[in-house]
Amino acid sequence: MARNKELQEQHQISGTILYIEDNATNLLLMEKIIKKIGACTFIPARSAEQGLEIAQEHLPDLILMDINLPGMDGISALKFLANHDETHEIPVVAVSAAATKRDIENGIAHGFKAYLTKPFDMQELIQVIKTQLGA
Repeated sequence: MARNKELQEQHQISGTILYIEDNATNLLLMEKIIKKIGACTFIPARSAEQGLEIAQEHLPDLILMDINLPGMDGISALKFLANHDETHEIPVVAVSAAATKRDIENGIAHGFKAYLTKPFDMQELIQVIKTQLGA
């Protein structure tokens, strides 16, 4: 019964989530998770540059972003988003394999709303998404 209630609560999550990640397997995994937790629209991006274009065009409700991306890194992309009127209020959550205490502190200091390390804990991911989407 408690499991059914948890699933019902998860299905109340809605919004558009942009995931900026260069690893195709990680993109597919996240897409499956997002589709199972609610009525969310999932938009993938394979690079920071592509993600920034999508963010400005679609204005997602939440951005999940890897730190170590080819070309522009996640921290630089976060700074770009923060410096543009149309995207500066979009919450951005780091999802990264850079998992030292210093990496996490650095990410939070740069403005990520949360910092999830890979492999991520599914319940933590769901809770962060719910929190950032105001569910």
